[in-house]
Amino acid sequence: MRTTRTVGLAGARRTIGAGIAEATRTSSPGGIVVADAGGNLLAHVRMDGAQLGGVEHCVDKARAVVPCRPAGGGSREQDTAVAEAAATAL
Repeated sequence: MRTTRTVGLAGARRTIGAGIAEATRTSSPGGIVVADAGGNLLAHVRMDGAQLGGVEHCVDKARAVVPCRPAGGGSREQDTAVAEAAATAL
């Protein structure tokens, strides 16, 4: 049986908080998106000082990594690798 891990609003907020912390640490503000396993938008923020690329560009990046995810989700290390790939995609 195939299972898929999901994240709720609280998890999306934690993920965005971690993204903001990393962007602040590296002095690279940007847009941060949390999407579900189908690439559908769950949450989005655009940090102060980020380029005006828009929500759609960030969502497109999130959708681009959906086919890269293993069935049933992945480990924390796999999730980090996918997130790093998304950051350089498109």
